[in-house]
Amino acid sequence: MSKKGVEGLPLKYIILVIVALLVIDLILEMTGIIRGGIITSLYSITNTTSNISGQI
Repeated sequence: MSKKGVEGLPLKYIILVIVALLVIDLILEMTGIIRGGIITSLYSITNTTSNISGQI
């Protein structure tokens, strides 16, 4: 059995995967998971940086 990459897949499956990813992204954006995760991560990095620079 030969292994094929994306070029071996029918076009409808590639379009289906792209649409599914867009729908998942839209749902996560609507629930605020992505935005909350990014803001929380940036706050954590800023807080850690401030603590390190305050100790120097």
